[in-house]
Amino acid sequence: MSAAVSRGAARAWALEHREEMVRDVMRLVRIPSVADPAGSGAAPFGPACAEALAEGLALCREHGFLARNLAGRCGVALWPGKTAESLGIFSHLDVVPAGEGWASPPFEPRVENGYIIGRGSGDNKGPAVAALYALRCLKELGAGLEHSVQLYLGCSEETGMADLVYYTQHEPQPVFSLVPDVNFPVCCGEKGILTADLTCRVEGSNLLDFGGGVASNAVPDRAFALLAGVPLTEVEPLLAGAPGVEAAAEGGKLRLTARGIAGHAAFPEGTESAIQKLAAFLAQNALVTGPAAGAMAFLAAAFGDAYGEGLDIDFRDEVSGRTTHVGGMARLSQGVLTQNINVRYCVRADQAALIRRLKARCSAGGFAVERLHNDPPCYTPPQHPAIAELLRAYEAVYGGGTEPYVMGGGTYARKLKNAVGFGPGVPDPAPLYGGGHQPNEGVRIQLLTNMIEIYADALQAIDRLV
Repeated sequence: MSAAVSRGAARAWALEHREEMVRDVMRLVRIPSVADPAGSGAAPFGPACAEALAEGLALCREHGFLARNLAGRCGVALWPGKTAESLGIFSHLDVVPAGEGWASPPFEPRVENGYIIGRGSGDNKGPAVAALYALRCLKELGAGLEHSVQLYLGCSEETGMADLVYYTQHEPQPVFSLVPDVNFPVCCGEKGILTADLTCRVEGSNLLDFGGGVASNAVPDRAFALLAGVPLTEVEPLLAGAPGVEAAAEGGKLRLTARGIAGHAAFPEGTESAIQKLAAFLAQNALVTGPAAGAMAFLAAAFGDAYGEGLDIDFRDEVSGRTTHVGGMARLSQGVLTQNINVRYCVRADQAALIRRLKARCSAGGFAVERLHNDPPCYTPPQHPAIAELLRAYEAVYGGGTEPYVMGGGTYARKLKNAVGFGPGVPDPAPLYGGGHQPNEGVRIQLLTNMIEIYADALQAIDRLV
């Protein structure tokens, strides 16, 4: 006979299975599952993502769940309930590129100081496994839910969510879903996400090459420029006033490199764009000629802040705070400089006006706006009855005094009906390792252990409610 599983029982189960959970997370982190847009056939997002999906579904089957591969784009593990209606947990197995600055190989995970270290450990393979263990906890302790529960494993969350679009076109959506890809307590909304390429022709200048960044949604921590006609001796005296910028002679040319501080585009506080730093150095010291001079001046000004001011799109509201923007990637090819932008705009912003102002600012700086994509915001009012239950489940472990929030990050919740972000992160004032999209990414094992208990409690409560 089925019965409710208490928090104490779930906590004890989670502690008992913690080491096993860690091993399972590391199985997934070993796979360098960066989505490849050139994938095809059974591996539409590339062979590494296909391997990660196969391994994730194998884990689900090993722990007693039905699992299906949906055309290589995503997978679903099912715990049948008393009805066909389902609750959902949506996680992803793809990761952003590793980038540089790692103290150890990013896809050779290790445990250190209570953390699992490796690309994807926190975003989002660790939470995916913890969600699986929450379902396993409920099943093994004899819980019986009215609703079925499906655990979704995606393969292109970091590159546009085409996986989830496929899912929503071919599968019935759950009646309510949780997305373990945020901080606790409850993320009830996400800002709009606007991306575009800003392009400028720079032929006829001494800028031979320029680039930086690894992903649209990551603040770039490396950038470089290759110049003609500028001797190293001219630049060396300038470097003392530009920490993080270096110069070297290279085959009769000058190579400049800049280092910044990487981070997620949605949370630019504490980051530093290497592209903006290098552009500002070039512009302030008049090291580039011709049209490239104006282009560098524009990049320096446009990304001199992270709150939309440089692009004339700054806006804030009481629901979601300030608009943010970063320039994730820059490239120079065939005389065209391309700077990608990633904007996280407020829930109540006028989207049409924002786009008009962006285009006007870029045009004035000599840049065209191309390949613009706008993903509107999502918002669930905090008064939704499910949110009260989620807050209660979280506060039973971490304590009270919390409120739902809106964030700049983009998760699967924005493309689902009746979905909110729910953990497993908590603010860490002195993190020992990097967060998602950063070098030395790590997740605290205790966070994942707590997530099992919280999700076991929350799923039972939502099952009774909806």
